[in-house]
Amino acid sequence: LADGKFNGKDCYMIEAMPINNTVKSDFGYSKRRMCILKDNFVTATIDIWDTAGKPLKHIEFTDIRSYGKVKPRWQAMKSMAKNLQTQHMTQVIVNDFAAEKTLSDKLFSPQSLEK
Repeated sequence: LADGKFNGKDCYMIEAMPINNTVKSDFGYSKRRMCILKDNFVTATIDIWDTAGKPLKHIEFTDIRSYGKVKPRWQAMKSMAKNLQTQHMTQVIVNDFAAEKTLSDKLFSPQSLEK
């Protein structure tokens, strides 16, 4: 695909399709097209088509911030997903995000994960 733009920034356009009808049926999508920002490789948009090939969803990721000093990571603080067939919209806002935090191994023990 040709390169694209999102909010004035250059992006790579990537299209992904299921390898076969079984995978298409399992996932419920016939195609995804993503806009990946060239400067930080963060996904900016995702467009999704249903199994009949009709546009189904559009998702945008905004307010993208850099976190971490040792190894910078990028995080979208806002995302908006719209079902193009029903017009239903879902917005997710991240109020707090931390990177490079040390977590106790106890958090990942079977006992903790079963809680």
